[in-house]
Amino acid sequence: MKLLLILRLYSHFATTIKEEQWRPKGMPAVYKLIEILNEKGINTDVIFISRDEKDDIRKYHKLKFNQLNNINFFIFPL
Repeated sequence: MKLLLILRLYSHFATTIKEEQWRPKGMPAVYKLIEILNEKGINTDVIFISRDEKDDIRKYHKLKFNQLNNINFFIFPL
C-alpha cells in the first residue's frame, strides 16, 4: 500500500525542512500521523506546499529523514 498526503507547509515544519532534522513542533496531529504511518510500515509520500515567503522555500526538493524510513517528503513552493 502507498499513501499520499498533500499538506500546506506550516511554519513549524519549515524549520524542520530547512535544518533537515526531524524535530517538528506544533501541529502534533500532522507529525504524529506521519510518525504512526512510518511505524506501521506504510509507505507514504508527503507533499508540502509552501505559499508563504517567510518559509524561505524557493525551489522544489525531496527530503528523507533517517528516522522515517517509510516516508518521502516533497516540498514545492507556489
